[in-house]
Formats: sequence, structure tokens, C-alpha cells
Amino acid sequence: GTFTPKSFYEKFVGVKLSHFVCLQHDPSQPLGRHYLFDRAANMAGQQDMHFANIEMEVMKEIAAKSILANEPLWFAANVSIDQSSEHGLMEHNLYDYETLFGLDLEISKVDRSIFGVGASNHAMVLTGVDLKDGKPRKWLVENSWGDDKGNKGTWTLYDRWFDEHVTTVIVHKAHVPEDVLKTPKRQVLAEGLRGKKHAAVFLIRCKCSTEEAAGALKRVLQANAAHDVSTARVPGQQQPEGEAGCDSSDLCEVRVQCPNSRV
Repeated sequence: GTFTPKSFYEKFVGVKLSHFVCLQHDPSQPLGRHYLFDRAANMAGQQDMHFANIEMEVMKEIAAKSILANEPLWFAANVSIDQSSEHGLMEHNLYDYETLFGLDLEISKVDRSIFGVGASNHAMVLTGVDLKDGKPRKWLVENSWGDDKGNKGTWTLYDRWFDEHVTTVIVHKAHVPEDVLKTPKRQVLAEGLRGKKHAAVFLIRCKCSTEEAAGALKRVLQANAAHDVSTARVPGQQQPEGEAGCDSSDLCEVRVQCPNSRV
């Protein structure tokens, strides 16, 4: 038959979306506040998505409560790191790149959020949870990549991976503590993340002057709207005599003010 968007929703969805809330864990921003996503409207002309920023342990308790009530829930994560489509696994340090390349690649969730390398890039459904003494050990995930991926379309998501790479859940209000539900009422919606700035420091080994290095870096970063580039000598480094800049053994420190572009 023929459906309008409203009649399709009423026939096949049939739930009140106002009964669901969006919860986020972004440790780079103050917790216990209500934020507005920038450029994340799901419907043309409507308000951007908004969320309460909560502790990860609280988010997992809410997610497990929903699953145990036989209500799977939507979640979003960064699936670019430590997940295998072949084996249907999401596990922290699944791939040992550090030993392979001899590099220290550790970066905190806070820094991944600030520099935009930890933003969620895929949504899935949590359908099961494995608990031990009331605490989750792993989760069952239904993905949308087809039965030929993962374990016939499902993944095992280990709890440490959840901590590191899951950012958002959407869940029925019935499973959310009252203090979390009251978060939006205590905060100004427009407070948001829009316009927040974070300082980034780059150490550059070069033969040019510090100012020239900053100029080159600024041009590279312009695509990410970086601005307010300033430079400084690294403490303890001596300016090479007779030269205005660095030599190949000297480090230039470049400080860049970057707006938070993750939302």
C-alpha cells in the first residue's frame, strides 16, 4: 500500500519518541549537564539532537536495565578502532599496532574527543549483556552490515571497548534515574558545545623559523577551522647562534587554538 510518513510511523513504529532520551558520555566536557549537538538535526527544520552528559558507569547501568527488560537500545560508537568484521569482535587492543610499529599510540578518551579522532561514526543496537556480580563483561550487538559480516550479523562487544569507544545511547525514560532525567531542566540548552576551544601543541623538527613552521601548520589545519596560531620556543632549547630559526636538531613548539569540531 501507500503510506505517508505519519501513517508509516504509526503502523510500523508505534512508539512515542517523546518517551526516549539521548544520553552521552563525553569526558572532555563537564558531566551532569545538558548539551546540544551542533549540526545534528535528524529532521529538516527541527531542533538539533541534545543529550545529558553522564558517567560511563551510569550509562552502562541504564543500558543493562533496558536489555534485561527485553528492550534493545540504539547506541553509537567509533568503530574505526579495534573491531573485526571478520570475527564479529569489538575488543580493546584487539590489534597490537604498538609492537608492530614500535610506537606509543596510547591516547585518552578525553584527548580523542578533543581532537576529533574518537567521535562516533556508526550506530547499532545492543540486544544482550553478560553480567558477573551485576557488572557487564560483554555485550551482544546487532549490526546492519549484513549476515555475511561478524557472527551472522552480530558482534561481541567487550566491556573495556564499551568504555573506550561507545559515546551515546538512546533509551526509554523508564530505565533512566530521576536525577539524570532532570538534567535538562537544570541547564540552559544553548550552553552546548558550540564555540568551545581547545589548545593543541605541535612539536615540529625543522630547518625553518618557528614562525614559518606555524604558518605552514596553520595552512594545513585551516580545513578544520583552526585559528589563533601562536608560537613559542621549547623551554630549555637554545637558539642556534647566528640563525633566526631552528636547525635540524632543534624543536619548535607551535600552539594552536582549535574550536571543538567533534559535534
